[in-house]
Amino acid sequence: MKAPCRLCLIVCLILITVVPPAPAQTKLGVMIKEHYGLRLATCYACHVKDEEKDKLGEFGIVVGKLLVGKDITKRLEQVKDLEDDDENKQKVYGEVETEFAEALKKLDVLIAPNGKTYAEAIQGGEIDGLKPPK
Repeated sequence: MKAPCRLCLIVCLILITVVPPAPAQTKLGVMIKEHYGLRLATCYACHVKDEEKDKLGEFGIVVGKLLVGKDITKRLEQVKDLEDDDENKQKVYGEVETEFAEALKKLDVLIAPNGKTYAEAIQGGEIDGLKPPK
């Protein structure tokens, strides 16, 4: 009985280290963490857990509205397999960083459903999937 459990654990650990996160979460999650000084930003800040990846939650819908027409996820997906030093990949990353940073600045002053600004709600740990520093 111990051998199958051990094997399952080993396989899970290998998958965790081998399977990369989605490009949007990686790039945008890092930017959210840095912008707000968070200790954690997960997929579930924007996406609904256990649903299709294009199903957005309340926070994700607000962020999505700030990015209408930018096709950020699509553009990141198109360059994800290119080498990190590829000029086109770096250009897309630079454009995405600029566009997303502008969206976060706009988000900071928008009023969340709780009556606070999103910046205050995020810093207060009131947005699922975003954890402020302890």
